[in-house]
Amino acid sequence: MVPKKSGDRIFLECRNCGNRRETEKKDFKMSNVMENVKGKVLVIDEKSKVDVLPKTSVSCPKCGNSEAFWWFVQMRAADEPPTKFLRCTKCENVWREYA
Repeated sequence: MVPKKSGDRIFLECRNCGNRRETEKKDFKMSNVMENVKGKVLVIDEKSKVDVLPKTSVSCPKCGNSEAFWWFVQMRAADEPPTKFLRCTKCENVWREYA
């Protein structure tokens, strides 16, 4: 989803289906960098990250924060379970859990 502005309201919009969700964040920085066949490229600087990963309740081993983003990566063969990676929402520490 990418940030869009309509008047003074900011919402996130899916590039594929056009589904929209309102956001309370007001500090998005939108820039057109270059154009290609599909259209314009959106740049979001580090200060205005958009959280697109799902969150879970888990304790960070570094700072003790109770919330983290998570994603799966297939590290080994297809018949092996994927590896779950977690990133703390506070200190951005990344660690992994094995299934």
